[in-house]
Amino acid sequence: MDGHTDRRRRGPVRNRLMLALAYDAALRREELCALRTDDLDPAHRTLRIRAETTKNRLERVVPYSAPTGVLLSDYLAHRARLSRARGPLFLSESRCNHAQPLSLWTWSKVVRRIALAADVPRFSTHTTRHLCLTDLARMGWELYAIATFAGHRHTDSTLRYIHRPGGIWPTSSAAARTTSTPGASECSPAWTPRPQEHHSDRDAVGDSRTGPRITVVLTARRTSQ
Repeated sequence: MDGHTDRRRRGPVRNRLMLALAYDAALRREELCALRTDDLDPAHRTLRIRAETTKNRLERVVPYSAPTGVLLSDYLAHRARLSRARGPLFLSESRCNHAQPLSLWTWSKVVRRIALAADVPRFSTHTTRHLCLTDLARMGWELYAIATFAGHRHTDSTLRYIHRPGGIWPTSSAAARTTSTPGASECSPAWTPRPQEHHSDRDAVGDSRTGPRITVVLTARRTSQ
């Protein structure tokens, strides 16, 4: 099987990248579809999730894995053939909306087709967010850290996402042991979040439209499960 046929069987690179980012960074559908080219920081493998695209109007910076970085590089080369203009990251490739920003509804339809083809009809655009946050809990993250990563104001919201047997949460020492697991890779999230407030003049006075601007700076490394 040649490379072109193999890529076709695996699906368009845009869709594969979107699913990978949705899981890596626990993104909501709106946050994913609203990503712009200037939200990317490939050097540090992070994404800026702008406050106006979030449910709680909290800006954060979240990581993505090295394999996702490869997909991103492939997609950016593909995107350049659709449009070289900066702006929305994900573009439609349909005839009627060619090179226009991908809509929320189109992405929902894409995921629905993938779910049915894979015979997992309950899979949705929100499933990857549930999976990511649950995996963080299984790896020993404390509840507050997961809430910060997810962009939740309150841990009660986070608990509704996580499917953890017994509902038992690890201590800080357990989380530390998980983070230092020998043979750790960068394919599963285990980052330490540190909220930081911006101190520019605009951020100091706030923005009545977008609300407070707080960025989650993620400073640790990922570990395998």
